[in-house]
Amino acid sequence: MAILKKGIFSEISGTLGDFVYASRKGKTVVSAKPDPMAPKKPATAAQQAQREKFKLITQLLKPFGPVLDAGFKQYKAKVGTRAKAFKENYSTVLSGVYPNLKINYKDLRLSAGNGSSLHDLRMQDQGGGLYALSWKYCANAHRFNDQLVLVLYEEGQNRVFYAMNLANVGRQQAEFEVCSSLGSRMYVYVFTLGKSKTGNSESRYLGRIA
Repeated sequence: MAILKKGIFSEISGTLGDFVYASRKGKTVVSAKPDPMAPKKPATAAQQAQREKFKLITQLLKPFGPVLDAGFKQYKAKVGTRAKAFKENYSTVLSGVYPNLKINYKDLRLSAGNGSSLHDLRMQDQGGGLYALSWKYCANAHRFNDQLVLVLYEEGQNRVFYAMNLANVGRQQAEFEVCSSLGSRMYVYVFTLGKSKTGNSESRYLGRIA
């Protein structure tokens, strides 16, 4: 709809039929109305690369949903747990140039905070799908009940398995078992989950297991 501002001889703005009217520096400019059925301009190489990067990270993080909700819990009310996780991983988890983008699993961040720090953290293969975790922990006693969170990511099926309370950090050891029916490319992560909003630790990558 076109609008006359001060009578029939005044400036006109808006749409009228197949034309769009606008006022610029006291002059009326007429242009053709955009055709909604007209094909859109193809994306530039940079735009396509940006879209693919966004898509790849979104697909990667999707199965981690509950883990991210716990790992970034302090951001729930501000920007959202999963939005924060996306931001934290956007600049680090991918390498290479589109279309040859590569996921850096060792740089995947699943949590943030200043919680319990585990020293000399180790994972050992005990055979038969059984793995042992050990660490050293020296901190105030009120942190001893922080929970160790275990996260396994199966690359082939894009599936996540996790235990939110594998062990109290004060125990300094834990075990977990991987069923033989699961895929051969499993990436292992841990972090500690505290009771306070900022009580989590940064997630740690322990490696890949077969």
